[in-house]
Amino acid sequence: MRILIQVPAGLRKQALAYASELEKQGNEVIISAENCFGACDLRDSEALSLGCDKIVHYGHVKFVNSKIPVEFIEYRLPCDSIRLKTILERDWKQIEQFKSFGLVSSLQFLDWLPVLKELLETKGKKVEIGKSEKPYGDKPELHSGQLLGCDGNAGLSVAGKVDCFVSLGSGKFHALAVALETKKPLFLLDIERGEIRSAEAAKELFFKQKAVAVSRAKDSKTFGIVISTKPGQKFFSARDLKSIIEKKGKTAYIFACDELKPEKIEDFPVDCIVNTACPRIAIEDRIQFSKPIINPDELMEALAL
Repeated sequence: MRILIQVPAGLRKQALAYASELEKQGNEVIISAENCFGACDLRDSEALSLGCDKIVHYGHVKFVNSKIPVEFIEYRLPCDSIRLKTILERDWKQIEQFKSFGLVSSLQFLDWLPVLKELLETKGKKVEIGKSEKPYGDKPELHSGQLLGCDGNAGLSVAGKVDCFVSLGSGKFHALAVALETKKPLFLLDIERGEIRSAEAAKELFFKQKAVAVSRAKDSKTFGIVISTKPGQKFFSARDLKSIIEKKGKTAYIFACDELKPEKIEDFPVDCIVNTACPRIAIEDRIQFSKPIINPDELMEALAL
């Protein structure tokens, strides 16, 4: 069997070991050197063009159906309860005033959530771990407490029961999905940096950058709507957005690319970029673009709809 391996950036050092193990089983293995941003980023078309029979995708849960069989192998870090307790005790004053907590995490740290729940409960706190219940139609359910950058429903499902949220992990993008959608205080329990910190600064920065982008979009006359060729990054109808823009007396064109970067789109004579791919691009990478880049909900705001 010919297999295409996909790994996210954090697992590239293990890719050769993964390939060797599969080869020992009698398989022919090709390692994808392209970026892998999540389970939405399946290289199924490439796998077919390379004559592969299967994709082995490390580090994520199933998110989207594929043109080719895909084996998803989750990657989770075993919980270091001593480190977790040490971080919690040292920075406890930041969160001790709250009575109830919602816990969320990316896949990598999900096994740490029950331990953190127990630690908080021993301090007399109420703890909830929510779940996203099939927000994508026929796509599989996420695990309890699991966040995606495009899905904060694990937090939304318990937002009415908690005073604040703690996102356990090493980054802020996944956690921002909860902070922006629930309006509840959010704290990042960062395992790599060994600290608890408020996400308020990240939220404020997002809203400032968004306000500037929306303001510039209001004055734009020509829009470039970007769709992704990644199978799991098709959240909005570019055709519908084009129609909405044109009804406002403006012009819109649809562009397609695999990975949206400034150099791929900014040479085209458009005033504003509308991103229909991963929302992260217009949240974390907004300042990399010289032209305003907005997500569809921000487009609606700019068009006063």
